Amino acid sequence: MILVPPPNTLVFDSASPFDQEERACIRDVWRALGTAEADAGEAPRQTLRQGVRLLGAMGRLLRDCPMSGTEGPDPHQDLTHRLLGGDAATFEILLPTRALVSRTLVMAEVNFYRTLVDQCSKVLAAEILEELLPKLTRRVCVCLYTRLLEEVLTHIASDRSVRSDVREKAVLALLEIWDRATYRVIRFFPLLEATWEARRRVRVALGTLAGTHEVFSLLAEGCDARFVDYFMRTKPSEEEQQAFREFLFGSTTEALQKLEAHMRATGCDSIDNSQLESGMQVLDLGDSSDPATGLYSFFLARHIRAQARRLEQSPGPKRTAEEYVMLAYLRRMPTGRFSSRRCQAIKDPS
Repeated sequence: MILVPPPNTLVFDSASPFDQEERACIRDVWRALGTAEADAGEAPRQTLRQGVRLLGAMGRLLRDCPMSGTEGPDPHQDLTHRLLGGDAATFEILLPTRALVSRTLVMAEVNFYRTLVDQCSKVLAAEILEELLPKLTRRVCVCLYTRLLEEVLTHIASDRSVRSDVREKAVLALLEIWDRATYRVIRFFPLLEATWEARRRVRVALGTLAGTHEVFSLLAEGCDARFVDYFMRTKPSEEEQQAFREFLFGSTTEALQKLEAHMRATGCDSIDNSQLESGMQVLDLGDSSDPATGLYSFFLARHIRAQARRLEQSPGPKRTAEEYVMLAYLRRMPTGRFSSRRCQAIKDPS
């Protein structure tokens, strides 16, 4: 006999991808929608319940989906070997089905929270909305951090120019992401989550383009100091320094060099966003109405340009700042089974 919960209750599947903090946030939204005037919250409530059920079903699919289609004493090892045999051109088609389900689940969570933001904005009182929106925005970003981390690790794992032992560690980290519905970056790579979360809140000042304001703002907003220290260490490479500037200003090295040339030509010692010429821009994440789109664009624009430089063998950073730090992090990681405890034991990625 299948027990169907009453329509006014919220039930989470045993395979739900939501951890306890996320469930508490969703319950807060559920209760808030119950206070909306003239039953205006009833339709959003049903949308919320439907989303929770759908994500629970996707969590079951992930749980039941094998990591590898191969048979043998150690299918994980077989899968690792297969992925390490790929490169940037073939890595995607070598992915196991579980990886594809995992990616879809993460993006489904992003869309679920986006929908809640939209629904709540339409029916909730301003004072309730003011309390809930930051929580929902945070949930959107936490999901995106997993997707961004997977991008960083995939770029390293599929790069034949990287040492084989480092590539293998990147693959093992990817297997960890694909292995669980409730994977969260903060448990394995708190350095990156804290850094992305801080960068999301930093407003770009430009100024002299030295980046001093942005660095201090990053640290003040809770950026992991190890991320900044990596680029502030003695004699970082020029490309690493350029990648860090791109991270700070949300723009490419080429655009920043063009802006510096513009400042020299106009005799300008300092500049802000209002003084930028047409076509010149920096990506200020605080201006994005959709944090998911803003975060992903922030990373992907820098990564695509870095890839282009590698192919063209042109000047400038060949990786994003996040990739440089992750490479250093993985080099220090002991060989063997991947775990959150071993990740967090690494105190200094440099």
